[in-house]
Amino acid sequence: MTVDAQFRDGVITIWKDDRGFGFIQPAAGGARIFVNVNDFASGLPRPVEGDPVRFNTVIDPNGKPRAVSVSPPGMTALTAPIPRVRLRAPELLGWIAVVVFILLIVALTVFFALPIWVSVAYFVLSVGCFTAYAVDKFAAVTGGWRVSEARLLALGLIGGWPGGVIAQRVLRHKTRKPAFISIFWVTAAVNLIVLVIFGWPPLVEALVDLAT
Repeated sequence: MTVDAQFRDGVITIWKDDRGFGFIQPAAGGARIFVNVNDFASGLPRPVEGDPVRFNTVIDPNGKPRAVSVSPPGMTALTAPIPRVRLRAPELLGWIAVVVFILLIVALTVFFALPIWVSVAYFVLSVGCFTAYAVDKFAAVTGGWRVSEARLLALGLIGGWPGGVIAQRVLRHKTRKPAFISIFWVTAAVNLIVLVIFGWPPLVEALVDLAT
């Protein structure tokens, strides 16, 4: 792709948040320029129509201009990556959660005879969830039809959340919306609670004794 080394100013005139793309009207005039949510500097709030921005442009393989390195006016490309530091702790906790989950599954299988099909189901669902994130990421980049957040959350709730955690970190996708991340971890917690209750018979017996 051809890169224009000069930054330009403009305003977001159209923004489709559910699909992760919009258009910037250059301040100097001319045609609107396509912009994808992944081309904004890390750590910024979600874009909204009317936001002033500074951006660079590339010419995609189809010969159309596209905005990249998008940030608020006065924020240079050198300062854009700095907010990533804030994400390191949550990213680490996500990887730890996946490792702990794997150890939990192994322990329940070895010591409490958790059926092997449960592990297989988690693996298949995680692969499916990762794939759904990948499809949504591709759609966000190309402007295609997105996978709904409700569907991504549902896949996590029924057992695909480890794949969702990995996808969020590997693909750098769905990491900028606190509301989505909060609900995602709630669904993961609910899934884990159900797994522990039904995969750990002594715990179930203790709960029954308490209830009676």
